[in-house]
Amino acid sequence: MHKNRTEYKSPTYFVNDLKGCLQLGWEAFLAFAHFGERTV
Repeated sequence: MHKNRTEYKSPTYFVNDLKGCLQLGWEAFLAFAHFGERTV
């Protein structure tokens, strides 16, 4: 899945990984917010 942090050859890999984490977090947040609206 994810490479070890020490294996990064350039900041680009780290940035892309960070963007992926943010994307997943944002989608999870939207899904949770939508779920909350439906339950309320």
